[in-house]
Amino acid sequence: REGLLPPSKFIELAEETGLIKPLTHWALRTALLQCRVWHQKGSALNVAVNLAADVIREPDLVEMIVANLDDNGRRSEQRQPLLTQLPES
Repeated sequence: REGLLPPSKFIELAEETGLIKPLTHWALRTALLQCRVWHQKGSALNVAVNLAADVIREPDLVEMIVANLDDNGRRSEQRQPLLTQLPES
């Protein structure tokens, strides 16, 4: 009914309902898949994904990111440094 919703409208709701972790995991997988498509077509574009504070606190965060990189055919020499801006909450 409302069309596209900006993050300011749905992030808080996703956090309150416990959907922020699966939403963040989906966003990461989708972004890496798109990045792979771009690289296969010869484009050197990279992507950035904001991680929710709850996801940053997960003990298996690094393993999840590496698994997603590996699943999407990103060889280690292609990986860019990972910089994270930590949210205040």
